[in-house]
Amino acid sequence: MNPKPIVTDAERVRAALGDLILDRVDSSDDIDEDTLMREIKEAFRGQPPLSDDIIAERHQGP
Repeated sequence: MNPKPIVTDAERVRAALGDLILDRVDSSDDIDEDTLMREIKEAFRGQPPLSDDIIAERHQGP
């Protein structure tokens, strides 16, 4: 009979969600923050602020 190996919580999470987890890459030098901000603003143009959705969800409860 083989005993089960001791697995940490972090290892279990990584095993369960391994296909969703990416290793962090420090690419701060590669990011043009001005371009990124323009792209984000354009993507959300004409939509209500995200904070409105968050507040509405909290008022609805679980």
